[in-house]
Amino acid sequence: MNSFVSSVVWIWFSLLGRPNVEIRLALLDTFGSIEEVWTGAQAGTIPDFMVNKPNLAARFVDPRLRENALAIYEKVISMKMRICTPDSPDYPSCFPELYGMPCVLYYYGTMPSDRRLLSIVGSRQCTSYGLGNAEWFAGSLADRGIGIVSGMARGIDGMAHKGALHAGGYTVAVLAGGADVVYPKEHQYLYEQICARGCVISEHPPGTPPDKRYFPARNRIISGLSEGTLVVEALKESGAMITVSRAIEQNKTVYAIPGGVRVPTSMGCNDLIRQGAICVTCPEDILEDMGLGKMISKSQHFPDDLSQTEQNIFSSIEAGAVFPDTISVRLGLPFGTVYAGLMLLEMKKLVGKNPSGAYYVKKFHFTE
Repeated sequence: MNSFVSSVVWIWFSLLGRPNVEIRLALLDTFGSIEEVWTGAQAGTIPDFMVNKPNLAARFVDPRLRENALAIYEKVISMKMRICTPDSPDYPSCFPELYGMPCVLYYYGTMPSDRRLLSIVGSRQCTSYGLGNAEWFAGSLADRGIGIVSGMARGIDGMAHKGALHAGGYTVAVLAGGADVVYPKEHQYLYEQICARGCVISEHPPGTPPDKRYFPARNRIISGLSEGTLVVEALKESGAMITVSRAIEQNKTVYAIPGGVRVPTSMGCNDLIRQGAICVTCPEDILEDMGLGKMISKSQHFPDDLSQTEQNIFSSIEAGAVFPDTISVRLGLPFGTVYAGLMLLEMKKLVGKNPSGAYYVKKFHFTE
């Protein structure tokens, strides 16, 4: 079957109904192949398992649904969007084992192929502590070659993507609407950057608006693409916890960053740690768990033009003091001295500052 016909058939599969995976497996068991399923539908052959499901049977033989699949394919091509199906060589290898694997992935950018991926998730309503950690972890891991997967939502998700991009790394955004629908709207520039330097993926046809019904299903793809899931900051009940549930079902590793015991947005992470998630306090914890070696601190080989104060400030950022006032207290230096040192480090392109005001080390060196 050529790629055009295969793509149209898989799109048609995705339109038949829910739970799609059960319908797909039953059809393949009955007819033997997707080609025969398509031929059977054209011939009006109703499989036995649909006899007591008149609505599904009607959809199965309805020619308009096949015409709709063709129209979606033509729209995708006209928009220069791409399609990835289980027949495609770049279809993620983890998905055949994933319950409810997507029949079709519509995307812009470059599929992750054989990249190692980690999902980073958390609350939309997050603190500066969470934002700083999201960018720090994402940037550090991306710098080591780990692709970062998230949902491009406000808060932790968006900052995780930004952290990966700032580090020159690869990132995947999995959307709950069409791959052409930017949500939230303020992430238009971020969306464009991910399309250009990573991948924006959706299982929904182009033009599909985001809907609350789609977000839980979207989360299974976020976790399914990844070797593990890092929860940066989350309420006890949040979308991030749905992603964690999917990750556990998929036998993926769950990491969590601890937070204040009275901070609502840290209670989800603290609960996860109590229940057995791996507690991480720096990116190196994840790298070691993934078998990727240890980071060598830049403080061991500073550029010759760094003053002792600048070296101390740099080392404090590496150690997790990412805000100027925290660095000031840790080093016992006046705030003005710390701020001046941070400006010099930024000018030398050794540190950067994210929108939350948190500083991060721009580049790490590694050893195996």
